[in-house]
Amino acid sequence: DIHYTILACKKDCVNILTIHDCVLLKDISRLHPKFWIFKWFWYDLPVRKADVVTVISANTKKEVIQFTGCAPSKIIVIPNFIGDLFSYHSSTFNTSFPRILFIGTTPNKNLFRLASALREIPCILDIVGKINEDQVKALEENNITYEISSQLSEQQLVQKYIECDLVAFPTTYEGFGLPIIEAQAVGRPVLTSSISPMKEVAGNGAAFCDPYSVDSIKEGLMCIINNAEYRKTLIASGLQNVKKYRLNEVTKQYTDLYTRVYRKKNDQDIHVNNSR
Repeated sequence: DIHYTILACKKDCVNILTIHDCVLLKDISRLHPKFWIFKWFWYDLPVRKADVVTVISANTKKEVIQFTGCAPSKIIVIPNFIGDLFSYHSSTFNTSFPRILFIGTTPNKNLFRLASALREIPCILDIVGKINEDQVKALEENNITYEISSQLSEQQLVQKYIECDLVAFPTTYEGFGLPIIEAQAVGRPVLTSSISPMKEVAGNGAAFCDPYSVDSIKEGLMCIINNAEYRKTLIASGLQNVKKYRLNEVTKQYTDLYTRVYRKKNDQDIHVNNSR
C-alpha cells in the first residue's frame, strides 16, 4: 500500500495503480490529521496521477469512489488470484470433533464472536496469527481447545487447509477475503460473512452468517458440521467458483489492461505529434 510511489512515475508512461482496500481511512477518525495525510498522499493524489486504478473487489471500488471522488469509469475490478499450491485434497470430515481453521487475528477477523459461537461446539480451533491476552482470555473463558501458529510459509499454510475440516472466516471487513478461495481450492467448506465483498468472492461456495451475531455464526457452523449433503454442495460449488481466481485467468486481465492502456497512450502521442 505504497500508493504514493506512483507520484514519481513519468506521466508519459503507463501508470496503473492497484488499491486493495481503504482500511487506512476507515480506521482513523476524520478529526485526526493522519486521516487527511493518508487520504491525500495514499489515495487522492495517486488516483489522480494514475491512468487507470485497479481494485480487487467491487466493494473496494465503491470505497475508492466515496473517499476520492474518482470517476467509476477509471476504476477496473481485477480480483486477487489463488496460487497453484492450493489444490484439491479429499478428506473425511470429523463430525464429532472437527478441526476449524481460522486465518488472521486482527480485530476485523472477529475472533471474540467466533469464540462465543464455539462455546458449546466440540472442536479444535486452529488459529493462524498471533493472539493477545484478551483473545487468550476469551478462548479460555469459552472452553475452546485451540492451537496457534504464525509466520507460516505458503506450503505450511496450504498444509493447514489440508488438515482442517472447515474454515471459519466471519470477518467484519475485508478488501477481498483470500481465505475463502484458498479454502475452496483445497476442497474445504467455508463459513464467511454475508457482507461485501465476501458474498461476491465466495459465490455459491460458502455458508453465510451475520458476522455481528454470535447465534448466526454458530448456526452456520452447525449446518456445516451436521449436514453432509450441504458440505458436499458447498465444496462442489467452491471448486467451480475458484476457477475464475486462478493465476492464468487474473494474469490475462492485467495483461489485457496494460496492453489496452499502452495502445491508447501511444495513439494519443501519435495524434499530438501529427498535430504539431
